[in-house]
Amino acid sequence: MAIISLPAYPGVILKNGSFGVDVALIQTELTALGFPASVDGKFGSGTAKAVVAYQATNGLTPDGIVGKSTWDSLIGQYANTFPQNPVPYPGIVMRQGALGSCVKWFQQNQNNLIPIYSAQLKLAEDGAYGSASAQAASIFQRQFGLSIDGQVGKNTWQTLCAVLIAKANGTPKKVTPVYPGNPLKQGSSGDAVRCVQSYLATVKKQ
Repeated sequence: MAIISLPAYPGVILKNGSFGVDVALIQTELTALGFPASVDGKFGSGTAKAVVAYQATNGLTPDGIVGKSTWDSLIGQYANTFPQNPVPYPGIVMRQGALGSCVKWFQQNQNNLIPIYSAQLKLAEDGAYGSASAQAASIFQRQFGLSIDGQVGKNTWQTLCAVLIAKANGTPKKVTPVYPGNPLKQGSSGDAVRCVQSYLATVKKQ
């Protein structure tokens, strides 16, 4: 069983013509499990062929579409095969305008971090990557010394997974923020101030 939550079925069938981060995640997992598919977020004939091969091998109806049964089977098999990396980086950057289960997974787990990393924003878990999700990603990136762009690329995704696993194991990672480049003082605002305020609140409790 995976130590962290897995992306839930998005509620819509992924098939020829579908596109987005969820498709890229499926392509990444198919490839890792020995059913190669180009990881580009575009569900074409090559991805359909890989899905059919996976389904036929795993006792599923070989129809070349990813419904709930195929999604759950693939997501679960990947997590069991790679328990140290149960939710792989999908292979394409998640940015404003992205939709689907991977976005919702990000939002849910950003919210799960708040009890320990209180600077994180509380997000609506709606599967739509908007400005609030971008700001939450920027704050996360700032706290863990990543390049700050408000997008979820490979480094941000993998760091988030590592932070979630450490939290689940009871050994939460320490934040490693980089100096913002200018002094913070009365009248300053922004994500850096939000982070400092959360650190001060934590120190005050101790």
